[in-house]
Amino acid sequence: MEFGLLGEHLRHSFSKQIHESISGVSYELKEVAREELDSFMHTKEFHGINVTIPYKEAVIPYLAELSPLAQKVGAVNTIVNDNGRLIGHNTDVLGFLAQLKHMNLPVEGKVVAILGDGGASKAVKVALEEAKAKTVFVVSRKNAPNTISYEELYLHDEIQVIVNATSVGMFPHNEDALIDLTRFPALEGYVDLIYNPWRTKMVLQAQKKDIKAEGGLYMLVAQAVKASELFLGRAYNPEVIEKEYRRILSKTRNIVLIGMPTSGKSTVGRALAKELDLPFLDLDEEIVKKIQMPITDYFAAHGEPAFRDVESQVINEIYSCFPFVIATGGGAILRQENVDHLKQNGRLYFLDRDLENLTLSDDRPLSKNQKNLQNLYETRYPIYLRHADVVIPNNGAKEDAVKQIIQGEQR
Repeated sequence: MEFGLLGEHLRHSFSKQIHESISGVSYELKEVAREELDSFMHTKEFHGINVTIPYKEAVIPYLAELSPLAQKVGAVNTIVNDNGRLIGHNTDVLGFLAQLKHMNLPVEGKVVAILGDGGASKAVKVALEEAKAKTVFVVSRKNAPNTISYEELYLHDEIQVIVNATSVGMFPHNEDALIDLTRFPALEGYVDLIYNPWRTKMVLQAQKKDIKAEGGLYMLVAQAVKASELFLGRAYNPEVIEKEYRRILSKTRNIVLIGMPTSGKSTVGRALAKELDLPFLDLDEEIVKKIQMPITDYFAAHGEPAFRDVESQVINEIYSCFPFVIATGGGAILRQENVDHLKQNGRLYFLDRDLENLTLSDDRPLSKNQKNLQNLYETRYPIYLRHADVVIPNNGAKEDAVKQIIQGEQR
């Protein structure tokens, strides 16, 4: 192996895609069990490796030298094999500082809490100190020195920024969350180092409160660029980070279309998927596959609540898959759980078509006549606006909507 990532469970990592895109060199995901770590590190059969959970501290005894930053952190995420001498570095610090800048989230003079006390937490703490945070609390379940418990965390209602440096909430355990953010009245920012899903349950909770919040994809890319510079002894243009972030985002995030029946979700979705060379998924078609009958017949036989249950089941089955263009049914956003699931790995675009441009349809159970359609529009319109990440006016040609969505994905 020339270059790669060392860890225990790596099948959902994006590192191979990122490194091979940045540098063009071959990059492997090397899963090593704990009992095999000693043999792997002694054989030194690599030119350069990144290190992730749970080995960022465990590899240190095998290293001949630590960079000053790695010494300060006490954890390593990048190792360069210099003719048999293993030199440890830490690019997580620079990656996290880049994440804060990307989010426009200054921490100078702020009270910050870091969830977790592992290797990633140590890097974040050093980064926060360099960024001149006023106070940094490290929160641990293990009652370790210089940490506070999760119970004590709730006593600090002055906390302004929270960073999750644990794996809680990572795919496939998307529904897990460590704390309740509503108990921190002074909270201004939330950063999750998890990047799969794109928006964790905690990120979504923060965003609902209009708190600046993001997952860790930008940090992942930024630290990878810095690691690649160390591997290859070259300096990249600073624009490489932003370019690669946008590229990997397009490969790991769904485009989800919401809106009224006959607002053009399926038509625009198919055209958009073709333009972007992405697979297309029509939620109503998936529901029909599941219920084995037309939706109007299911409505008539079982009622709307039963249909909404099936709709939620289908969304729960597909929301972790990416990248897709997904056209939802008109009522998919009526349940908050559906919205949360679709937003974890998707950006929601509301196709806003004026009422007079919507059409009646016999296969739309709730919009068979003009009165029902108008009532539906007036009821749902504010809900679409509330849940949309981006609003796309769609009263013209489908190509216009497609162009606007592509432009939205580039921002």
